[in-house]
Amino acid sequence: MVKKIKKEEKVVENKNTEKLLFENYLELQKVLTTLAVNIDSLSKRIDKLVGLFEQSVKTIAEKDFQEETKNRQVQDKLEMLINQNKIIAQGVSLIHEGVPETPSGMNQYMPEPNQIIQRTMERPSPQSPSGYQKSITEQPQRFNPLPTRP
Repeated sequence: MVKKIKKEEKVVENKNTEKLLFENYLELQKVLTTLAVNIDSLSKRIDKLVGLFEQSVKTIAEKDFQEETKNRQVQDKLEMLINQNKIIAQGVSLIHEGVPETPSGMNQYMPEPNQIIQRTMERPSPQSPSGYQKSITEQPQRFNPLPTRP
């Protein structure tokens, strides 16, 4: 009889074990299903992120190209200015070489300081009204008074 009880217990234990194994298997399937859904969601998010990175790279490449174009334009303008500066410097040096100097070291075409003072003295003074237009402040204008508030 003892053997029969042990066999029944083993059968019951086997059924409980099978039931537990089956429940664990079902739980494992649920977890695997949830994991598959989450992995799929993660994959979609990563695809969107990769697309964003690709778009950013294209935008940055275009922007760099535009900046390079702007930099090139600035460089071209600077080169033009340098060339113009060289031409002006050559012209000034040619003018300087072509003008003979007076013994005092001053240019013969430059007027003496005394001549400048004499010319300014010969100009008509601002006090003489001949040839000048009358100032508008010499004739005061009358304005109508502002209306008063009641």
